[in-house]
Amino acid sequence: MRAGVVVASHDARVDVHRSAIGGETAIAFLSDGSLIARKGADATAARADASRGLAAMRRVWTRCRDLLAGRRAAFDLVTISSEAQQSYARSAWGAPRASVVTTGLARTDLMLQRQYFVDAGPRRVLFAPSGCAFVENGRSFDAFRNFDPELVDRALARAGAEIFVPNIAGHRPSPASMERVTASDHVHFFDTGDLWHQLDSFDVLVTDASELLADFLLLDRPVVLLDTFDPELLYHDFEWLRCGPLVTGWNGVLEAVQEVFAGGDPDAERRARARRVFHDHFDGRNCERIAA
Repeated sequence: MRAGVVVASHDARVDVHRSAIGGETAIAFLSDGSLIARKGADATAARADASRGLAAMRRVWTRCRDLLAGRRAAFDLVTISSEAQQSYARSAWGAPRASVVTTGLARTDLMLQRQYFVDAGPRRVLFAPSGCAFVENGRSFDAFRNFDPELVDRALARAGAEIFVPNIAGHRPSPASMERVTASDHVHFFDTGDLWHQLDSFDVLVTDASELLADFLLLDRPVVLLDTFDPELLYHDFEWLRCGPLVTGWNGVLEAVQEVFAGGDPDAERRARARRVFHDHFDGRNCERIAA
């Protein structure tokens, strides 16, 4: 295969094989999101050794192993959303400083240009944690395990709100939980192509430490954070990252959503602070900067 530029969105080892393309081909990595949770070599190190305090040593070992094996990410260009992400990007992907450029994320352009909309009701809540169910490192989570459809419907009816859950990989709960969800009149799974192009359709985001959090901050709308993530796997101090109410379980989610729609915005300054760290550009012209 010969091309001037090959675009990768997750990992050069997944999206494109360096040995399968011409030697003059450049690999541009558009990034799979702002760096909130650890990525690349940093994620491998943190998951393996955070509990024993050896994460930094494991990162060095992983980097040396990958270099010797010829498995370095080998990106010629890495795009990031802010200068504050520079050191994280270099550490995660093994990229030199000169190849990491602050253009903003291409995937947020259409969202900011208001080109995609979901007809989701008068008050729309997007429920999108990193996954609706997982088992990892001895920890388990099922977002709908204690879901009571009658209680949820009453609370959402009082708030005049609907909750939407993206029907994508990693977001479908267990069959038993799914049966409870389908009994609700106010919680809906919906099919989506590129969710990021539809974020502007929602008034509130309920999530954890997913990249959606950083992208949704561009809209300056309230967020509710699920306490389901391991602080050891984050690049940022947990208390600093908390730019919305921290909740556990559906009672907490419903109370937070009701408070949001009741008026007031106590976390506005926290969101603004986080937005300034995660994003340097707010004009919806990131693709133009990348192409240039």
